[in-house]
Amino acid sequence: MNSFPMVPESPDGAGRATISTGFANIDDMLGTGGLPTGTLVELFGPPGSGKTTLALHFLAAAQEQGATVVYIDVERSLDGAWAAACGVNLEELILVSPNRGSEAMAMLESLLRTYAVDLVVIDSAAALVSDEELEGSLEDAPAELQSDFLARVLRRLHAMVERSRCCLLFLNQTRQMGSGEQPPVAAGSRTLALHAAVRVRVECARKIHGGTYLRLTTVKNKLADPFQEAELELRGAKASAIERKPPARIGGVRKATTGGAV
Repeated sequence: MNSFPMVPESPDGAGRATISTGFANIDDMLGTGGLPTGTLVELFGPPGSGKTTLALHFLAAAQEQGATVVYIDVERSLDGAWAAACGVNLEELILVSPNRGSEAMAMLESLLRTYAVDLVVIDSAAALVSDEELEGSLEDAPAELQSDFLARVLRRLHAMVERSRCCLLFLNQTRQMGSGEQPPVAAGSRTLALHAAVRVRVECARKIHGGTYLRLTTVKNKLADPFQEAELELRGAKASAIERKPPARIGGVRKATTGGAV
């Protein structure tokens, strides 16, 4: 049984169902009115940038729309009290806590085959470790093991996600490589970049008293215009959209302004 009748169709005219994130400016940024179903989406950024908190808000919004949601806690670090503070109904949440990457993917495939899940969050891609990496020594484990594992997994998942009309949201960390002169890279970035229909970068725009302003940017979007931005104010578990006001004219010069939280 498919649970998608509760999820609205996208306004882009393509007939693709979407799941609202709960934030109007993020839905607008994505260009489809929400998280596109039948696709892989990557939400990436440095550790502590608010990715997990955002994903929990997305899950809470999806639950309000009647969607069935899953959280695959690969890092085994989900705080139930924090999730509840973000609005997640823990009684309705399907929580999966695998011990290794192969177990996580086996559980995910079983869920997708039910055709009854709408949004799955995997936290995180960086924590997906292959059996070869776990069972081998550190000296013998090449750096490409994780990318090879993700490549094999995503080739299998791509068609399954599309058929199940589920949105698969990968959280991913960026890391500084080398001397710091090169830009940070995401774990398995080439592999996820190939298979993801949408990639969203999360970064701290600026610190504020008691919270953070986050900036989200679609660095890849196969369904709408890329390089769109949205901002959120994050105070603890509370998140609110920041509305961009139209430019104001000051002395004949247009000056861009940013509104407060709504």
